[in-house]
Amino acid sequence: GTTVVLFVNAEQWARPVARYLKTLDTQINKGIPGEEKAVVVAVWLTSDPAKIKEYLPKAQQSLDFSKTALTVFDGQVAGPDGWNADIAAQLTAVVVRDGEEKARFSYKSTNEADVPEVVQALGKK
Repeated sequence: GTTVVLFVNAEQWARPVARYLKTLDTQINKGIPGEEKAVVVAVWLTSDPAKIKEYLPKAQQSLDFSKTALTVFDGQVAGPDGWNADIAAQLTAVVVRDGEEKARFSYKSTNEADVPEVVQALGKK
């Protein structure tokens, strides 16, 4: 299967990043040819996981995702070992197909205009 893993810098969470997540969720929900079962996992990186855990249900309620799971990494701010999340970035997007990284995008600043390149990467075999 295919998963888009999004590492969200909690300190830089803002409306443009939320629009990116919502737009990607909508595109995947509409269906990407050959990737109908793709899902998104958004992982918040933060020094205060308890605060983010409290916040995420509110984010889900207001953004109403259908293909995106919201989680928080309960460890170092740099994220899980081996993922090389760019902690200086607002958002890091990693396309993983069958356990293998297929594409990676790191955004110092982002909004919904950056979603098409991820959708394009999803469509590539």
